Amino acid sequence: MSLNIFHRIGAVTLGIFLITFGSFIPTGAMENKLIKVSLERSGGFTGIPLTTVVEVVNLPPPEAEQLCQLVEAADFFNYPALITAGNSLPDRFQYQIVVENDHQKHSVTVGEAVVPNKLRPLIDFVMKVGRRQ
Repeated sequence: MSLNIFHRIGAVTLGIFLITFGSFIPTGAMENKLIKVSLERSGGFTGIPLTTVVEVVNLPPPEAEQLCQLVEAADFFNYPALITAGNSLPDRFQYQIVVENDHQKHSVTVGEAVVPNKLRPLIDFVMKVGRRQ
């Protein structure tokens, strides 16, 4: 009987530990070993560049997880280094996005008019978080 109580206490203790400490580790960051995303926006009417760097370790766990999911959903590492359209329009933005993880570093430069739909949420997220920092 007393052994059964210790098993229950152990299970409850383990559950509390996982709830308390497990939430501090963004699972996507651990799986992908995502380190950081850098974004430089250039061009536009004023031509003033904007650069932001978002590192997973500096984000709250939910945002770190979201960043990892956005990189994965964009299939970022399969884009070519340069995505262009025939003619670039004046006063449009150009983005250079660099994603680094434990295994690789990949850079994509893309014009505002031809940003792939899967890549837009990543750009928007990095811009939003970068403004806050």
